[in-house]
Amino acid sequence: MKIEQSTGFLYDCYALQQDTNPVVRQYREEFWNALVSRKPRIIVLTNQDCGHDDSFDKLSRWPQLDSFIEHRYSLYKQVTPPDKVRWTGKAEPPYSYRIYVLRS
Repeated sequence: MKIEQSTGFLYDCYALQQDTNPVVRQYREEFWNALVSRKPRIIVLTNQDCGHDDSFDKLSRWPQLDSFIEHRYSLYKQVTPPDKVRWTGKAEPPYSYRIYVLRS
């Protein structure tokens, strides 16, 4: 697929918490700078939401990123795997994911 990770960030848990936390603000700033300086061709987003109910609505906690994706990317595909996943001793529903592609 010739896809290369472009921002140096693989995990959105910290970026999508409330921005009242200074660590969250710093993480967002670093991620944002990497994102806009080297826009990825694709973005893969899961519905996993650390400390919250799993949902793609997590983007609403960072309106700037939500708008960036909405205006510059198209939703290519959303997938929810059919089988439960065993991360621990208990099988759980899998996370869904979305693939966004950069608009031309």
